[in-house]
Amino acid sequence: MWITDKIKDIENKFNESVCELNRKEQLIEQEKYKFEKLESEMQEHSKQSLANLEINLKNEGILIKKKYKGLYFYTWKYERKTWQYAKKIVYFDFGNGVLFKRVRSDLFRKILKQDFIKKYRL
Repeated sequence: MWITDKIKDIENKFNESVCELNRKEQLIEQEKYKFEKLESEMQEHSKQSLANLEINLKNEGILIKKKYKGLYFYTWKYERKTWQYAKKIVYFDFGNGVLFKRVRSDLFRKILKQDFIKKYRL
């Protein structure tokens, strides 16, 4: 009798251990599912963030190109003093239907002769 009681007691403890193990396995599966879900959300978020960064970079590049379109930097080795003292805008004509407007001593804006003629009606 004592042995059967001990066997039943051990079986009960074993069954409790198996139940506890099953419960912990379920918790592990739940945590694993949460982890996989978070990992997939993070991957999706990182892809979306990368796409947004690429779009922003492209847009910023377009804005910079628009801002500096037609601007040229050039430093004259022997700049004429009359260009510095001129009260009117100085234009340079190097041919090819293009004029260069002197904005600063080292900055020039490219202007088509047709646009110049339309603007000043010459």
